[in-house]
Amino acid sequence: MATLCRILLSTFVVILGIGFYCLHTCLNPDADPPQLPRDGWWGRGKAQQDTDDSVKEFQINVSDDLLIDLQQRLSNFRFGEDLENADFNYGFQNSYMKEIVDYWKDQYNWREQERRLNQYQHYITKIEGIYVHFLRARPGEKSARMSCLR
Repeated sequence: MATLCRILLSTFVVILGIGFYCLHTCLNPDADPPQLPRDGWWGRGKAQQDTDDSVKEFQINVSDDLLIDLQQRLSNFRFGEDLENADFNYGFQNSYMKEIVDYWKDQYNWREQERRLNQYQHYITKIEGIYVHFLRARPGEKSARMSCLR
């Protein structure tokens, strides 16, 4: 009798698993994978053979005009209406968005952040039509170990 119960239970679990798999695949059909360019060019327009792929060092330097424009945009920001009882399910709530905008408008010190970011060596290069920004940050201690994320 115990063996029959185990067989029936095992069969039920297998059938249930197959049912869940079929239900999952019906509700979430695999989309076709994106078509990747075969010419190795990811930039806009047609592939260019004479692109400059050298690595250049640069510093972050945002113009005063751009920061003034940002201040104006933040001052002119129009808030929509909150959805009732939606919390953050459909985006930011206006009360919190106002805090964020006020912080960026009145408290955020871009020049200080610029100074902090420029403590590191920044580089830019172009790979297959796309600009890639990266930085080199050496650990402060010679005995520091590099950790890899998995």
